[in-house]
Amino acid sequence: MPIDSRSRPIGVTVLSLIAFAVSPVFLVLLGLFLHHIFVESIPPSFSDDTGAFLWLSFWLPIASACFLTLSWISFKAGLDLWRLKNRGRKLAYISMILFFLLGIVYLLIRENLVDRARSRHLHSQRIFFRISASSLNPAKI
Repeated sequence: MPIDSRSRPIGVTVLSLIAFAVSPVFLVLLGLFLHHIFVESIPPSFSDDTGAFLWLSFWLPIASACFLTLSWISFKAGLDLWRLKNRGRKLAYISMILFFLLGIVYLLIRENLVDRARSRHLHSQRIFFRISASSLNPAKI
């Protein structure tokens, strides 16, 4: 069906193109996730830290499967929306719910990490201020 076809609503066309565009984004995010674990940081070894290695071995396939599944759902939803199939709408509904839940989890994790970073930053500022104030205190000279 050509893109300027009158039988396909413009909203469906936009949604299918967005779904097609999001599909490779999940593969790129998976690649960045794996790059961060194996290149930028040191993955745990079995002999040094068995527990961390087992947790990594458990969560890594699950996270990879989630990214690949979301990429596949997004691709199939885009393809079926483009072909105006009923399954495309159902997949779009399901993927929107999954993306919504993923976004909530991301925001909760991000808030927690930002709060921890702020508290560490404030703690380091307090320590620096105490050291600075004690060095300027004339009673200690």
